[in-house]
Amino acid sequence: MKKFAAVLFIICIIFTGCGKEKPAPVNTGSEFHTTVPVGKVPAEFEKIVGENLFSGYDYYAGDDRVARLYESGNGKYDFTVYDFYGSELYKTSLEKTPYHHVDDYAVTSDGGLIVSLGFSDRYVYDLKKYASEITRAVSYVIKIDKSGDVEWERELNGHERDSLCGIVEQGEYYYFFGTIETPETNVPGVWNYTDIIITKLDKSGKVIKTRTIAGSDFDEVYTDTVRYENGRFYFNGYSQSTDGDFSGKGGKERGITEYKFVIDENLDVISIKKTNDNINIGPFIGKRSLGVLSGKEIFGDDKLFDDFCDGTPTGVLDYGEFYLIISENTTGIYEYTPIYISAIWCNTETVYAAYDKAGKILWKAAVDSTNWPKTLLYGTYSRKNEEFGGLDEFSITLNQDSTFSYYETMISSRFGLGNYTFEDGIVTLRDGDKKFRFRYYLNALEYIAEESDEFTYIKLADGEIFNYKTTENDDK
Repeated sequence: MKKFAAVLFIICIIFTGCGKEKPAPVNTGSEFHTTVPVGKVPAEFEKIVGENLFSGYDYYAGDDRVARLYESGNGKYDFTVYDFYGSELYKTSLEKTPYHHVDDYAVTSDGGLIVSLGFSDRYVYDLKKYASEITRAVSYVIKIDKSGDVEWERELNGHERDSLCGIVEQGEYYYFFGTIETPETNVPGVWNYTDIIITKLDKSGKVIKTRTIAGSDFDEVYTDTVRYENGRFYFNGYSQSTDGDFSGKGGKERGITEYKFVIDENLDVISIKKTNDNINIGPFIGKRSLGVLSGKEIFGDDKLFDDFCDGTPTGVLDYGEFYLIISENTTGIYEYTPIYISAIWCNTETVYAAYDKAGKILWKAAVDSTNWPKTLLYGTYSRKNEEFGGLDEFSITLNQDSTFSYYETMISSRFGLGNYTFEDGIVTLRDGDKKFRFRYYLNALEYIAEESDEFTYIKLADGEIFNYKTTENDDK
């Protein structure tokens, strides 16, 4: 099951924004339902369903095992590999720097894992501390054997975050499909022009070939659409090139245009065809690889799901005489506006549905999967103090060691220190006898007036938002 690149962020917002304290869903005119159970969950599946092991999107279904990624925060990533019944096969952890991130991972044919780590200067706590290091940073491809030990590790220069995604194992090679910032526009902390990049490694980690496909402006691959068939790779991408194609001649046409790419195993381009002038990111969600059924890789747009009505399929596990479809079903929504984009936040459930090979339902169960984010962004969160004409701000800084500091207003220099906890999406600050509670939403803190003490100078209303500030913006 290939991972998301740009699509992943949007999916996470759509499906994982809620927590235990759920506002009443708003009426948007859409129909939502709670899955009706069918039959009884067999004893051998009680662990998977009872612990909801395969909820959400952050897992990879292979031929006979499932790899699950758990982020520990600040550059550490933990993987657990299970068999199809939820028994743990092995665990492994990878840790580089706070600016390295998992681009993608996949279960390999030998039962191990292949993991790619890219780097980025965005949303790094105390960025100035690492600024000089990032200019010399490298990406990594790491092969884990079936015991959880590192088999080999390779450094790749010139590959930043999202450049080593869309992993495909084919024969004696690993292929990576991603997006890379063009060297001539690569400015730290700035969104730059991008090209499509494909990298081919052999089974020892040696780079066999790298190539880019580039127009004149913002070209990107949808890594979840990559498919291999008869010696060719097929995938979708888009371009905002001024010429509307990949010739780089700079014509009059401009806009987001979808393309269908075909390349061979040597990474030579066979064809590039325009398919849609008004690209919509939605259709790509259903095209991701979900697993293997009867020896065939299954994608989200397969006819297998034509009559499936319990949410968005996220995985397919093949047990021989029957198979299991895992999906995320939206049971209700409520409006919330995060910092950077407007989005709809949802209450969800994970559905486990077993079918025989003729398509007859055997049993079905659903588990509430509405979750808060599991890890925090360390750094400073702030809100403008309108009480003082918006000339200064109320800031809260969360440190990695579970300590915090805050300034209510720079005018009075009122500040506080203490320790904080983060549990079930709630950040609790304790300054002496005082306690302040905030709900954590990706890159923001939302004040919870209930069970919170009042600050000294600034009286916060319930629901006030503190926006995350990257270090590079602190001085602006």
